Amino acid sequence: MKQIDRKKAIQLLKEEGLHAYNGLNILKYHNNSKAYVFSYKPTLEMIVIDGYWVTLINTSLKKVVNCLKDLGYKEFGVNGGLEKYYKEACCEKYKIDWFEKCYVYSYKGEDLKYSIPNGYYADILKKEDAKILYKYYTYKEDTPIDEIIENIVNRDSVVIKKANGELVSWVTVHPDGTMGIMYTKKEFRRLYLGQITSKILINKLIDKGEIPYVHIVDGNKASVGLAEKLGMEYMFDIVWFGIAI
Repeated sequence: MKQIDRKKAIQLLKEEGLHAYNGLNILKYHNNSKAYVFSYKPTLEMIVIDGYWVTLINTSLKKVVNCLKDLGYKEFGVNGGLEKYYKEACCEKYKIDWFEKCYVYSYKGEDLKYSIPNGYYADILKKEDAKILYKYYTYKEDTPIDEIIENIVNRDSVVIKKANGELVSWVTVHPDGTMGIMYTKKEFRRLYLGQITSKILINKLIDKGEIPYVHIVDGNKASVGLAEKLGMEYMFDIVWFGIAI
């Protein structure tokens, strides 16, 4: 295993497709992340390490576990890994601390059309809005508010506001490039504002040459329905999980 320059790693991962896109974005947005290559041919084998989180690209979990032991790791989390890595962890009888299965959906079409209702307008989120997002966030117990602030400050976001400035619907981009923290206040949901914020963000990402995609937790039928209404296509299953080594 050899550490390589982050910029070089990003260029290599651009050729790998969506299954490597989370690793590519971690390298792009987190300056402390590191990339290690096991081999270049016939297939690129790489991992991206970002603190506790590790992204696997075309390699085996067993090989990664052995290398992380050498680096002094006692535990780590697999960052949106293909389902085969979770199955390998089960076969190898590793101690799995936690896991969460998700579906990956991505958008491959052209810019989406939308119309904002009268009395509302679109804007970008600001740092001071993080407190409101945190209040409504489903996973706030596992997510420091600083991570939400980092999303807002460093990546694209969209918010729909009432004429008086009240935030009613929003969406941001996580460090791995996924669209997330989507939320519309309950009293405004019949206006389809969640679709509008998502469409605006999808268009922003397309215009930048990026892939709009999401990780949807298994069982979240509402989010699957929204993704399909937006024209997103199901790509594959992934599993986020933690291992003690």
